[in-house]
Amino acid sequence: MVIVLAVGFPLAIILSWLYDLTSEGVEKTKPLSEIQEGGKPAVPNAWKIATYVSFVVIIGLVVLNLTGGIKEAQAGSIQSLVVLPFDNFTGDEELEYFVSGMHASLIGDMGKIGGLRI
Repeated sequence: MVIVLAVGFPLAIILSWLYDLTSEGVEKTKPLSEIQEGGKPAVPNAWKIATYVSFVVIIGLVVLNLTGGIKEAQAGSIQSLVVLPFDNFTGDEELEYFVSGMHASLIGDMGKIGGLRI
């Protein structure tokens, strides 16, 4: 599926660049010299730059994905975990019990996960 998209997307871009879909059907795109009036560019330079940068980023991500540059973590690679105590940043001493209770609850709930040492 990825290969079909990798081949089909550039093909669709090229065909859409060369041909226009109008109410009369498919027509070859007219040159800019026929469309422009008064010497103004038909497309602002900012759009051209954004388009080129987008193409470079897309091609880079496709190449990175196809070459396996991004590795995923293996499912069983974590065997132990340390849960550090929470700090009470509220400034209210009455909430200290809540902070320590959340820490104990987190350790207790994570301890129920099989194969994981807390």
